[in-house]
Amino acid sequence: MVHLNSTGIKCPTEERKPVAKRLYSVEEFRAAYGLSRARTYEEINDGRLIARRLGGRTFIADCDAEAWKNALPTHRPSRVQRAA
Repeated sequence: MVHLNSTGIKCPTEERKPVAKRLYSVEEFRAAYGLSRARTYEEINDGRLIARRLGGRTFIADCDAEAWKNALPTHRPSRVQRAA
């Protein structure tokens, strides 16, 4: 099967691959990571999450989202008492 790309060139359909999303809106980021809008902007304003501005909109790059996630402190449960 063949399709036309954006320049009108015929391309085999099997060569088309989905492009990974590189920028997320604040709404997309907060939905993906389970944060409120206020908490997302708090993370940005406190410098823990890097955001980028374009045309009056705020975006978060996928690499910055991953860096933020990886910088979160880990939770290690305290010693659990076992039942006898």
